[in-house]
Amino acid sequence: MAQSQSRTRAARRAKTPRTRPDSRDAFIWDTEVPQLAERRRGAARSWIVQTRAGGRSLRRKIGDVEEMPSEVARALAREVLAVLSSMMRHAELLGLRPSGANPCAGLRRHKSDFAADFLDPAGYAVLGRVLDRAADRFPLAVPFVRFVALGN
Repeated sequence: MAQSQSRTRAARRAKTPRTRPDSRDAFIWDTEVPQLAERRRGAARSWIVQTRAGGRSLRRKIGDVEEMPSEVARALAREVLAVLSSMMRHAELLGLRPSGANPCAGLRRHKSDFAADFLDPAGYAVLGRVLDRAADRFPLAVPFVRFVALGN
């Protein structure tokens, strides 16, 4: 029964724009990514991501509803929030933000299918030869790749 009521409440929340009397914006909050909303401002409809920092609400537009399906907006919102969370955590570690002040803490993470591949010694040798041949065509990029990948 309680689960049914919460689903009904969530469905109502997703379909009912919430506005303040003095606001010209209406927000329809997503049920899968709570920080994502469709903002309606007059005839314009856009996707926004909202979080809090320093006691203030921060909203950022990530795209127009007509050009971006909700699935894409959700995926992008998850990525934006994951990057923001990492940045805030790093700021905490550096002492730039108070510990525990990450506005993205506790967000549900979307599982990634990313799989890293690593080079073995023979692969690094091949990469070095390819970089040698490409040095004249890419004079700025090759030293950077050497520095990052090969350490020399």
